[in-house]
Amino acid sequence: MTAAPRLGRDFRWYLTGHAVSSWGSAFTLFAIPLLVYRLTGSAQALGTAVAVSFAPYLLFGLVLGAVVDRTDRKALMVRLELARAALLLIVPLLAVAGLLRVGTLYALSFLLTTMRIAFDAGRFAVVATLVGPDDLVAANGRLEAVSAAARVLGPVLAGAVVAVAPIVVCLVLDAVTYLVSAACLLAIRRPFRAPSPGRRPLAGVGPEIREGLRYVVRHPVLRTVSLMMVLANLVDAVTLALLVVLAKQQLGASDTQLAWLYAAGAAGVLALATLAPRLRAAFSFAQVAVGAQLGTGLLTVAFGLNRSYVGGLVLWALVCGLGATINIAATSLRQLIVPDRLRGRVMTVAAVLAWSAVPVGAVAGGVLTERFGPTAVCVAAGLIAVLVGAAFLNSPLRRADSSRRERADAAGSSV
Repeated sequence: MTAAPRLGRDFRWYLTGHAVSSWGSAFTLFAIPLLVYRLTGSAQALGTAVAVSFAPYLLFGLVLGAVVDRTDRKALMVRLELARAALLLIVPLLAVAGLLRVGTLYALSFLLTTMRIAFDAGRFAVVATLVGPDDLVAANGRLEAVSAAARVLGPVLAGAVVAVAPIVVCLVLDAVTYLVSAACLLAIRRPFRAPSPGRRPLAGVGPEIREGLRYVVRHPVLRTVSLMMVLANLVDAVTLALLVVLAKQQLGASDTQLAWLYAAGAAGVLALATLAPRLRAAFSFAQVAVGAQLGTGLLTVAFGLNRSYVGGLVLWALVCGLGATINIAATSLRQLIVPDRLRGRVMTVAAVLAWSAVPVGAVAGGVLTERFGPTAVCVAAGLIAVLVGAAFLNSPLRRADSSRRERADAAGSSV
C-alpha cells in the first residue's frame, strides 16, 4: 500500500482555484450549447459551435505554448483569469439589450478557448513544479477529481438557475469564479518555473516552436500518444456535437434533465479520476490508455442504442470517466518525460495535435446527425472508437513506463 501523497500548501491553493473555476466553467459548458440550440434549433449549428471553440488550437496553439515558456507564468495566468471574467460579462449585457446572436456565442467560445490554451500551457508546467515527480499522478488525479466534482454540481445548479432566471446568469456566475481563481493563484508562494541554470531562451518564438515540435516528433512514446489522441478526439467530437440533440430527441430530456446528464458525465470523471493513481500502480500506461479507449467505444455504442433516460445517465458517466482516465495518464506521463523549460510548448504541441481533429469531427457530427439521425451516428462513432483502441494494442505505448528513465537521453536528442 502506497503512502498518501504530501502535496503541500501551494498545491492546495492551486487546487482550490482550479475547483472553483471548474465549477463555473460547468455553468458555461451547459449554457452555451443550450443557448445555441434555443436560438437555432439546429444540430449543425451545435456542431459549428463545438468546431469554433476548438479552432484556436490550430490557429494559435503552438505560438501560445512558446510564449508561455518565455513569460512569467504566474502573472500571465492571473491576467488570463481576469480577462475571461470580463469577457463572460459582455454576453449578459448583450442579452439584456436584445442584441445576443448565435455569432456572438461563436465568438465567445473562440476567445475563451484561446485564453484557455495559454492558461492550460502554464497549468501543465506549474503542476510539475508544485509537487514532486512521484506525486504527479496523484496531483493530476486530484485536480481532475475536484473539477469533476464541481462539474457534477455545476450542471445541476445551472439547471436550477435556468428554471428561474435567464440562461446568461450562468455566465455571470462563471465570471465570478474566475476572479476567485485569480486570487488563489496570487496566494501561491512557490515560483511557477523550475530553475534551469545554463539555459537561455532561443532567439525568437519560431525556433522555440520548432524545438517543441521536434521533441514530440522524435520521442516515440509522445508521438504515439499524440496520434492516438488525434484519432480518439475525432470520434469523441462527433458524440459531443450530437449530445444535446440525442438527449432531447432520443431520451426526451428536459433542460433540467439535460443538466443532470452533464452532471452524470462529470460524476463518472470524478469516480475514475479518484481511481487513477491505483490504476496506474496496478497496470502499465498502455493497458490503462488502450483499455480505456476500447471501453469508451463499446459504451458509446450502447449509449447510442439506449432509449432509457436513466440508462443514458449511467452510460454517459462511464464514457466520460474512461475518457478522463486516458487524459490523466497521458498528462502525467508527459510531465514526467518533458523538461520544465519545454513543458509549455510540449503541452500545446500535444494539444494542437490532439484537438486538431475536433472541429472536423464536430462539424461532421452535426451534418451527419441531421442526415442520418443521432442513433446511427453515435453507434458508428463508438465502433470507430473501438477500432482506434485496437490499432494501438501493439505500439510504442508499451514502452511508455520506461520513458521516465530515458528522459535525459530523450531531452538531449531533441535539441
